Parts: sequence; C-alpha cells; structure tokens
Amino acid sequence: MVMVMEQSNKRVILLMGGVTYRGAAFVAAAERLGLEVVRGLDMPRPLSRHWCPTLPLDFRDPDRAVRDLVAYARAHPAGAILGFHAQTADFFDALALGCTWN
Repeated sequence: MVMVMEQSNKRVILLMGGVTYRGAAFVAAAERLGLEVVRGLDMPRPLSRHWCPTLPLDFRDPDRAVRDLVAYARAHPAGAILGFHAQTADFFDALALGCTWN
C-alpha cells in the first residue's frame, strides 16, 4: 500500500535565531526525509526588509510574531512548528496563550 502525505503534512516550520549552528543539521535531515522546511527567523522588522526571508519573526515582540506566524500557517498549513532554542520559549508561551489549538 502506498500512502501519499498531504503537502501540509510534509511542511514544517522551524523557529530559529538568525545565527544558529543547529539549524543546518536539522534542515538537512528534514530534507532527506522529504520534508519542506520553512525557517521562521528571529530578526528585527527593518532587517527583514533587506534579507527578505520567507517567514521573518521578531521574538522581541511576541504578540506580533505570533500574529505573523498564525497568518503564515493559515496561508501555508504545516504539519509541525518546531523551536529548539531557549529564545523561542517565550515565543511558544505567547503562541500557546493566544491560540485555540495545540
């Protein structure tokens, strides 16, 4: 039996700082598994206008970052949202408090 995953289940959003040594290994492993990785990069809004990342998020403004993440996830559903830095802890707290789903 062959099972086909929906595209949204094959997409993961990875919340990470702009400079990280862990991100490259995670992205490489996910791509080997056939997953699409969207990087939710922590960066100030003015800098994001110059770098033009797919999903810029300013973790210093968690309310705005949560709104931006939710808007992106609604337009581009994902099977998972992952964060692996201490700096994402407050962001996930804000996300959990502001959302009606897990």
